[in-house]
Order: sequence, then C-alpha cells, then structure tokens
Amino acid sequence: METLQLSYDERRRFSRKILIAIAELSLDNETSIIAQTRDISTGGLLVVANANVRPNTDVSIRFGIPVKDFVPIPVQVAVTVVYCTYSGIERGFKLGMRFSHISHSSAHLIERYINS
Repeated sequence: METLQLSYDERRRFSRKILIAIAELSLDNETSIIAQTRDISTGGLLVVANANVRPNTDVSIRFGIPVKDFVPIPVQVAVTVVYCTYSGIERGFKLGMRFSHISHSSAHLIERYINS
C-alpha cells in the first residue's frame, strides 16, 4: 500500500465540514466502488472505501449534498486521490481526494453546504 504523507498545513488548507453520505467512485468505465464520505471542503473530500486506490489515481465521484431541507442534491466531480491509508477503526481505506474538475454549480452547492 502506497501512502503519501502530507503536512498538517497541507491537509488543513481548507475548512472542512462533516458530510456522511453514500458515494460512488468510478475508476474507469468498468470499475465502480461504493464508499462513504466523511468530510468535505471546497478543495476536496475524505471518503472511506473497501478498496485500496493508489495516490494520483483520477476518479469520478458521485454523492449528494444536503442543502435544502436536508434533501441531498446529487453532484458528480472529478477528483485525484492524494492519499490512501487503511483504518482499522473505519474498517476500510481512507481516501483523501482533491477536486480536479468541478462545475460551477457543484462548487456553489459545496460552498453553500460548508457555510451553512
């Protein structure tokens, strides 16, 4: 398992907010992984999955952002895996992901959620 170590400053450059939601990671046209989000920022998000995804892997992720009456609005964004570490407590791999391509509307929804 490859692990990329980031300094505290690099990991906490953006304010984060807890977000617990089911997410679907698409690694390529044939491979999908179900994961659960843990937190989100305007720069990326943390998910827990049952798969070890190598750092620098480009992934598409789909999840819901609860912004109005806690009803989730689906968003899909392109991310790059920054780090992947196994967590016995979480019983899965913690994947730190950086947004690599995000639409203006998705960015707005995420920012609205974080500031709510």
